[in-house]
Amino acid sequence: MRYRESIELDPMIPSERRIVHLTLAAHEFVTTHSEGEGDNRRVIVEPTADFVAQHGGPVPRAERPVAPGGRGGFSRGGRPGGGGGGRGRSGFGGGGYRR
Repeated sequence: MRYRESIELDPMIPSERRIVHLTLAAHEFVTTHSEGEGDNRRVIVEPTADFVAQHGGPVPRAERPVAPGGRGGFSRGGRPGGGGGGRGRSGFGGGGYRR
């Protein structure tokens, strides 16, 4: 929780949301829950009250480092500078499975 505030993840299928919930359940300083309906259901990751008590509230935006190019400099395609080539939902390149 770099900036000590809630993070809203992109919508996911139920099995992916379950993995996120199970993975973060062991983390002592975050809690998770899902919001939304249908294809728009997403996981919300929040700092626990204990974490906020120990580390304070959200870091003011003025004190955060500025990253060139916005969100890490990567496009949705996964390559620096843009240009597709991402793996897609299956996690493998080249589209669907073929025999």
